[in-house]
Amino acid sequence: MQHKKTCFVVTLILIALVVVLGGVFAKPLIAQVRATLIRDTDNPALAPFRGRVDYDLCCTNDGRLMTTVPAGKRLVIEYISWNSFTSTGDEMIFAGLQSGAGGTFVVQIKINPVHSSIVPSFKLQDGSQTVKAYFDAGEQVWVNASHIGTGTAHLTVLANGYYVTP
Repeated sequence: MQHKKTCFVVTLILIALVVVLGGVFAKPLIAQVRATLIRDTDNPALAPFRGRVDYDLCCTNDGRLMTTVPAGKRLVIEYISWNSFTSTGDEMIFAGLQSGAGGTFVVQIKINPVHSSIVPSFKLQDGSQTVKAYFDAGEQVWVNASHIGTGTAHLTVLANGYYVTP
């Protein structure tokens, strides 16, 4: 009986100790966790970037300017998503991000197979992927794409990332 009573008292003391120590250390611990989770959103060296290019490819290969990196910044693109609607028989065969018009391809976008859309006369291709692409101050980011077929392909490319102040 004495052993049960001792265990009960020790358990109560431990619970009281946890409550007291939790009250003392909880606020600093929660503040540290919160600061870790949101530290980059308040960082003046980082600014979010979301670029969009939306155009009709009326020839086999065509490109459009997405953005020019501002002076004193570096653009880091981490995620790309895209979709293309083409008339029946047409198909996207290549797409990528270029450094400048006609420049080096920095990212090759993975092209997925054609599938049906809700509009019977059109076919859909779409996809998304994580990437790590860097563009320096003054560089232009171009989207370049190619399709086969006799119709027009409508292409939308979205890129997400951030600007860094080096």
